[in-house]
Amino acid sequence: MTDGGSLLDRIVQPGSLTVVFQPIFDVGPGEQRLHYLEALIRGPLGTTVESPDVLFEYARRKNCSPQVDAACVRAVLAEAALLPRHVRIGINIHASTLAVDPEFLQCVG
Repeated sequence: MTDGGSLLDRIVQPGSLTVVFQPIFDVGPGEQRLHYLEALIRGPLGTTVESPDVLFEYARRKNCSPQVDAACVRAVLAEAALLPRHVRIGINIHASTLAVDPEFLQCVG
């Protein structure tokens, strides 16, 4: 895929992104408990944007961060639906996405 539009189409395609959950723990004297799972994204397998650093830099350079962030949120929510209901998740969203797209949070709700 050499065309930027084609790569963006692949990134935002449902099922294209991989979600990995990293546990974040509360640690106290003699106690350790799961606080939440932080959602981490990997780009489409076998592409130049598989690495999250490259994926989000690509989105920034192509001015498509809101579309990529929305695809990430959709992927995370789909995976989170498979988790037990009591597990909390954390999702990182770039501040610029929130600044340029006032309707972005609708994809979360």
